[in-house]
Amino acid sequence: LTPAIDQPVSNNRKTDYPIGTIIWQYQISAGYDNSPKAIAAIPDINGDDIDDVVICSEDNNIRCFSGGAIGMGVVLWTHNIYSGNIYSQKGLTITQDVNNDGYNDVVVGATGGARLIRCISGLDAETIWTHDTHEYGGGGWVYQVDCRYDYNNDGVLDVLAATGDDSTGTGPKRAYCLNGLTGVSIWEFPLGGAGFSVIGVEDFTGDGKPDAVSGCTNAAQTIGYAKGINGATGTQVWSFTTPGSSVWAVEQIDDVNGDGISDVIIGDFLGNIYGLNATIGTQLFSISIGPAIITRFEKIGDVNGDGHPDIIPAHSSIHTTQIIDGYTGSIVWSHPVADQPWNVAASRDVSGDAIDDVFVGTLFQNNYCYFLSGVDGSEITSPIPYGEAVDAIAAIPDVVDDGSMEMVVGGRNGKVVCYSGGLNASSSPPSITADFSGTPTEGTAPLTVQFTDLSTAVNTTITSWKWDFDDDGVIDSTQKDPEWTYETEGTYTVSLKVSGLGASDTERKEDYIMVLPPGAFNVTIGTITGGLLRVKAEVLNTGSLDITDMNWSIVLSGGLVILGRNTTGTTSSLPVGESAAIESRALFGFGKVSITVRVELPEGQIATKTVDGTLLLFFLIIRN
Repeated sequence: LTPAIDQPVSNNRKTDYPIGTIIWQYQISAGYDNSPKAIAAIPDINGDDIDDVVICSEDNNIRCFSGGAIGMGVVLWTHNIYSGNIYSQKGLTITQDVNNDGYNDVVVGATGGARLIRCISGLDAETIWTHDTHEYGGGGWVYQVDCRYDYNNDGVLDVLAATGDDSTGTGPKRAYCLNGLTGVSIWEFPLGGAGFSVIGVEDFTGDGKPDAVSGCTNAAQTIGYAKGINGATGTQVWSFTTPGSSVWAVEQIDDVNGDGISDVIIGDFLGNIYGLNATIGTQLFSISIGPAIITRFEKIGDVNGDGHPDIIPAHSSIHTTQIIDGYTGSIVWSHPVADQPWNVAASRDVSGDAIDDVFVGTLFQNNYCYFLSGVDGSEITSPIPYGEAVDAIAAIPDVVDDGSMEMVVGGRNGKVVCYSGGLNASSSPPSITADFSGTPTEGTAPLTVQFTDLSTAVNTTITSWKWDFDDDGVIDSTQKDPEWTYETEGTYTVSLKVSGLGASDTERKEDYIMVLPPGAFNVTIGTITGGLLRVKAEVLNTGSLDITDMNWSIVLSGGLVILGRNTTGTTSSLPVGESAAIESRALFGFGKVSITVRVELPEGQIATKTVDGTLLLFFLIIRN
């Protein structure tokens, strides 16, 4: 474990990095096998407002690189797993802030002798928790980890993991669902053979809980399966058999058969691709890309204009890459490449047509990196010779302020390069607008408020929530929709910072929560409405004591008000939690007016509310 910075991050930001230009590079040289196997962007951890990059390599190390480096790559931290490396891209995922330090965290699944699932702090590489699969025989390699859904309703994304067997047949060979906070099993589903893939999917059982789909083989590794798993109980719902000996590629697609439930797509070890009904596991479509081992699916946005996301398969053998229509299963396009396209990545648009594009890395004899158009597979720029087999590739958000995505590549001999995506990016970069609400916003202590995130994201996904409920600079919660109890009276300012890949935003509401002392009088003015010959306001008793006397006034200012400019009155009783209507029933005039409602209690508490309206003779229209 080495949190460190090898050299300072440069501020040398050039304005022109043509597509394919090297932004930074690094040579991994710590072990016998230094090949990167998985790469993922993580929201900024070093304070430069640029997303950083997590890279897992065969030397048993996980490193976080500064995405904003120029020239030489900068390592922010290193985490070592003794005798255990990450097998492929599927063994790494970025999750939400688990340890409440305000930063996204990292989940990995290790192979080798370690055979574990581990959650690591994205800030400093400290271990948050570890789940060791040696609880079953000699343990099993972990082929995939996935953090899409919360299965135990604690507000934290949980971890799915697909595990293999040991050499004696007593290993785990199961799909795990682990508590995202602790790593303890929520449920486990024995697969009958080594498990190579598992993902969380939308509810297909009708119980309102997310479910899961796993890809595996049988004990003899001769038959491939996809299995639908009940996310609430960890029991099998359906099973689908493939001709290929294993199923390594699983992804969720849109609803294909019109039952209102999103379906799934799988790929086997013979190059077969199947669309499956997520509810019962029956086949919806199938296609073969040829004799190839399909190792992974990468979901990409809609590239052919049918309104549905599409799929990029990563595979062996055949020297073509392709996009599969996520709705029909047909091949949208196929493009020849120099060798086997084992590693692919979906990127937001870099060609300027507002359609997602494709990054491809080839390996074995002819090793190249490709920027391909998502629309037709054409080469956006000439293939980049890499000099060594491409074992990992990823798209990361813009690091040089030109609006484009960038490509990060890992080679067989440990070479890591960040290439510019160029200046031809879409005019719609990722953006986030923070917003939230709280209910209630006033009341007596102790006051429990339910906060709801109302933030929106464009071309990115919100993955981090940082709430400060009392404006003291301390992060009080990292849940999406938290609940908070105010124990003492006062007026509180609340802020929420939300982040996703490539974007973040903060919403701050001053004096948003008012907490009154126990046994206090409090009155609130609700909706103000107009109408024929009247203006009406709702008054609510939001305190903890019954109101026995209340003075009120309704004043119209501006315009030409002949009748009803100032109306006063009293209300003799308003019990706790109830409301009363006050109104002026004599209005006449013309023009734009402001309507101010004022309520005063004998104890000194005053509430006012003003709205705008238009008076048309005897009729008042409120403008909201």
